[in-house]
Amino acid sequence: MISGILHITPNSEILAREVAFFLRERILAGLKQKERFSISLSGGNTPRMLYRLLASEPFLSSIPWNQLDFFWGDERCVPPDHPDSDYLMAKEAFLETVTRNWNPGIYRIEAELPPAEAALRYEETLRAYFANKPLGFDLLLLGMGEDGHTASLFPFTRALEEPQRWVVDNYVPKLQAWRITLTAHFLNQARTTVILVSGHSKQKVFSAIQAPDASPLEFPVLSIQPENGELHWFVDEDVINGDAKS
Repeated sequence: MISGILHITPNSEILAREVAFFLRERILAGLKQKERFSISLSGGNTPRMLYRLLASEPFLSSIPWNQLDFFWGDERCVPPDHPDSDYLMAKEAFLETVTRNWNPGIYRIEAELPPAEAALRYEETLRAYFANKPLGFDLLLLGMGEDGHTASLFPFTRALEEPQRWVVDNYVPKLQAWRITLTAHFLNQARTTVILVSGHSKQKVFSAIQAPDASPLEFPVLSIQPENGELHWFVDEDVINGDAKS
């Protein structure tokens, strides 16, 4: 069963805009207390819409980009210039625009390396970054797949049972592919977590995860339970009503 605060919007465009305002508010509030603000990015179509908004006004000129540090919650095992790369999607959607005038921290997953090495390298990066800081991202963006996966935590894969590592290489049998993913153990350290869900194709799984006996092994998004932070679900009406709205 899902927990946290549920925000329902009429459509995916309004969802992306509401999240953009929410993100800006959290950034500005966070930077009143500290010098830098860490954000973990997600892949997918809904985040792409959000990122394009961030590269436009009123957001582009009102966010202190120089004080932001960007990370990724997962990555496909491809080079950074590959069309399937989550890093490339974020770069093309907004980071190229931002870095023309500002210099945020950008910490991508080196997914062109062998999977196990890429996971170890990214964990080392995270441990170095948080060595003298409170543990956990200031803001974590996640999505949910039609099978209930989030990041690259897929149903019944071994990454779901990792109790200590922050980053692992995770083989996904149904995709016949390796992914690099942050673990629920580490993701749950975030201070604010936002899960974006859009489209009528997600209605079935969104309904299923609300059952009292829904399992995180079957629906990995349920493994996201922040230890000391807030959890916000932003969903559009298609997710609530399914084909009735299509």
